[in-house]
Amino acid sequence: MIGWGIIGCGAVCEVKSGPAFSTVRGSSLVSVMRRDGTKARSFAERHGARRHTSDASDVLEDPEVDVVYVATPPGTHAYYAQQAAERGKACYVERPMARRHEECLQMVAAAPKPRLSIAPPRQLDRPRQLRCQRVFLVSFR
Repeated sequence: MIGWGIIGCGAVCEVKSGPAFSTVRGSSLVSVMRRDGTKARSFAERHGARRHTSDASDVLEDPEVDVVYVATPPGTHAYYAQQAAERGKACYVERPMARRHEECLQMVAAAPKPRLSIAPPRQLDRPRQLRCQRVFLVSFR
């Protein structure tokens, strides 16, 4: 059983990922985080998460969480991906991977290969995003 933790369980997770984590065979939604604790509790109740919190470190430190899904604003993706990697957890990052190419490289370098997974952007509207995508493809295939 893969235990999932979500950091940033807002609108993207509501219809895109949250329901799947608790319904796919072999997958369990263990812990969810949102800065607003009341909204985190509501999300947890609707999607079957065992725990909810307003503190991301609770998700990162949870021994039952195997994979951390980072669905926060892009400015925090690199930070949370690196925090997950430091704790030996796999990490799935929502698009775009990061704000800048340098952040993408830091995320890749921090992860024990091949444990950092990146949700590829659907639209690559900037050259730097394209480079981030290429870094992902080269590093993890």
